[in-house]
Amino acid sequence: MTASGNLPGPGLPVQWDAECRSRVLEMLVASEPLLDILETLLQGLEKQRSGALCSLMLLDAQGTFFERVIAPSLPAFYSAALTGMAIGPGLGSCGTAAYTGERVVVEDIASHPYWANYKALAAQAGLAACWSQPVLSATGRVLGTFAIYYREQRAPDTEDLVLIQQCAALACIAIEKDAEARKLRDSEARYRTLVEFSPDPVLVHRMGTILYANPAAVRTFGARDASELIGTGTQTLIHPDYRSQQLSRMQAIVGGMTIQPMTESRFLRLDGTAFDVEVQGTSIQYQGQDAIHVVLRDITERKAAEAALHDSQERFRSLVEFLPMGIIVHQDRLVVYANPAAASTLGAAAAQDLMGLSIVDLTHADYRGGTLERLRLREETGIDPPPVEIKLLKLDGSVIDVQMHATLIQYAGAPAVQASFTDITERKLARDTLQLSANVFSHVREGIVITDADTRIVDANKAFTTITGYARQEVLGQQAHIFQQGPHSEGYYESLWRDLGTQGHWSGEVWSTRKSGEPYAEMVTISAVTDAQGTVRNYVVLLVDITPMKNYQKRLEDLAHFDALTHLPNRLLLADRLRQAISQTQRRAQTLAVVFLDLDGFKAVNDHHGHGVGDELLIALSQRMKGALRDGDTLARIGGDEFVAVLVDLQQADDAQPVLERLLQAAADPVTVGDALIQVSASMGIAVYPRDGTHVDLLLRRADQSMYLAKQAGRNRYQFFNAGSESGA
Repeated sequence: MTASGNLPGPGLPVQWDAECRSRVLEMLVASEPLLDILETLLQGLEKQRSGALCSLMLLDAQGTFFERVIAPSLPAFYSAALTGMAIGPGLGSCGTAAYTGERVVVEDIASHPYWANYKALAAQAGLAACWSQPVLSATGRVLGTFAIYYREQRAPDTEDLVLIQQCAALACIAIEKDAEARKLRDSEARYRTLVEFSPDPVLVHRMGTILYANPAAVRTFGARDASELIGTGTQTLIHPDYRSQQLSRMQAIVGGMTIQPMTESRFLRLDGTAFDVEVQGTSIQYQGQDAIHVVLRDITERKAAEAALHDSQERFRSLVEFLPMGIIVHQDRLVVYANPAAASTLGAAAAQDLMGLSIVDLTHADYRGGTLERLRLREETGIDPPPVEIKLLKLDGSVIDVQMHATLIQYAGAPAVQASFTDITERKLARDTLQLSANVFSHVREGIVITDADTRIVDANKAFTTITGYARQEVLGQQAHIFQQGPHSEGYYESLWRDLGTQGHWSGEVWSTRKSGEPYAEMVTISAVTDAQGTVRNYVVLLVDITPMKNYQKRLEDLAHFDALTHLPNRLLLADRLRQAISQTQRRAQTLAVVFLDLDGFKAVNDHHGHGVGDELLIALSQRMKGALRDGDTLARIGGDEFVAVLVDLQQADDAQPVLERLLQAAADPVTVGDALIQVSASMGIAVYPRDGTHVDLLLRRADQSMYLAKQAGRNRYQFFNAGSESGA
């Protein structure tokens, strides 16, 4: 039966063995083993209650069966039989008490239904009565049961019930204290394991006395082992110049500031040598008491590298100061350094006069746009463009021609652009009045062809042969190709002869063909050479192979209009193509669809496999999805895992569905990247022109809204724009 009688209040005296109680409390304070404490408790009660046989049964972590039985006076076979026994209603006194969380008193085991399955076991052990009290934690969770057995039928009195309740409470204190101690030991063990293998030195001290040092600290401070550091004062390891710094940081932590941020300091090894560190202090619990956890990072090598870099920069500055070429360094478009040659070229009394000036303001207005574009592309791509000829403004406003080359550098620890330039004003003037010079003719990089007044070649230099592939002997007496009929632009000859007749020179870009049949681009300058009477005697043709520059320009155009990873059109080119498609669709009275596509599960691919695998997946899927489109359709990547497709030549919106199904399938089919088989899917939103909008931005926005609805509906699907859901989307 289950007892439910009234227990005495706090004022009712209950006999409890003072010696036993004191012994148990002493063992708790001393953190003696849990088993010893519980056995002492059980034996103390058995001593006080004649004939009592006590047990304490502890539940497993899930609270489903008895994991451990402590019963010093019960037969060993009986304790063994109860170990592992499940709890539940009607499963003995202890099994029922553990299950219900209430005391269970059985006065006669032989006749009680709770003991139906255990009568024989109890009889073998000579047990006739069992009173079981659940051991409850502070939160009410059942930890086990405390039970008293008798070898004769017996009912408890009020004092018995109070004692069993008090014993259960004392057992709970011991069990929970042991659990907390285990958690603390496990926590400190994990901490020690992490710290032991840390590459950074770690010290733990309490009020300046070192309690712990990891192997990295032992090595860094030059100790034989940790014992040389433990017990010593931290002040002896700190350089005198920094002791006040570290003392104030320690006082701040002791005063309640949990953590002191990383800062630079200087410490001492045991042999007295100093080394630079970054140090951080944190308040922790160590061995049950407040302590300070200190992490050091040796930055001696970094400091030495910084000093070496500073020396290198100073040497570089010394060299640059004496260069005849102008050198300017600018950050955020503002001049932060100029050498004397730059100051002289730009008409400044001293280099200091150029500091803080805008590089844009020093550039002639006709060249500012190109300068800004080159700066932007350099910053975005990291590619240094080839040298360029531009016009600069001197401080007095006069104009000079320079050849400039710029490159990205680090200056004073920050990104900067170094521009080197040479004044070519006189060279350009000399080019306009070009005189034959054997030395120049033989060594210039430009191809030079000299013709007679009838445009037949009388000489050609080595550079001409290099550019065109024709040997000098092959072209002598032939009409120069620049004057020949060929695939030139409309008005080419008219412009050429007009300028030669009125100005005496002509220049322009021309596409020609090398001897090998390879096309190439050249910058051509033709000057008429006249005699004293003004009669043309010769034409001098300068040829510069600008094919690399043209290729570079094409590369820049690709970077501006195509995604660097997938080579699909980017957002800028998409907008242009979509505008063209809208115009075409309007003229043809047709329909087009804008499909906003977002990959499902792509972030998980990056997180699990890394961004390299993610990039390979994007490349593979972009080609697969592009193949799912028709001729005339466009697929663009607008960022991350977002794509936009433009489907043209539709008579009605439903005509897009076969393409949409192919896109879903293309995105959902597995992709093998390295050793990984990866599968994602796509959510797509569709806006239809002109039904859902007639402008690029509106169509893209509504397709984007519909894509989010597709994701909310379960992903791996497409959703046409519905005007009724716009506000909700």
